[in-house]
Amino acid sequence: MLDKKKHPRTINKVLIVFKTILKDAIKSNHLLENPIKGYSELIEPPRMIKFWTKDEVSRFFEYTRLDPFHDLYVATLNTGMRLGEILGLCWDKVDFENNHIVVSRCFGRSGLKQTTKIHESRFIPMNTNVKAIMEKLHKTKINNSFVFCKSDGSHLD
Repeated sequence: MLDKKKHPRTINKVLIVFKTILKDAIKSNHLLENPIKGYSELIEPPRMIKFWTKDEVSRFFEYTRLDPFHDLYVATLNTGMRLGEILGLCWDKVDFENNHIVVSRCFGRSGLKQTTKIHESRFIPMNTNVKAIMEKLHKTKINNSFVFCKSDGSHLD
């Protein structure tokens, strides 16, 4: 993979999967020991974080204004919440009185977890855009606990 100029992150992902497969083979008695035990992951160069400009955000919002997920996009871009955090956001964590959102759970492949990715709760202030969206959604909620949900009240994937 190095000879083919694959990125270190790609190689590390393959290595992690391969190590997992070999561990399972050992557990199920198909192998006696891991032949790549001790192989360490490659050092990955730091990734450049690229932020949208105000113009790019405005164009995105204009493009998605009729999209059923527009409110989700606006809330996500204004709070910086991770995808699993915004999908796992329930009304009990939206504090209109103190004007903030408590991020203490996330929604993932295995369902709603009562913890975040880093296992720490945090408070995110609601700006006027987010508060307006939350108030609008709260008025129209249909016996559901999730802030952003399908029309029948079930969670988004």
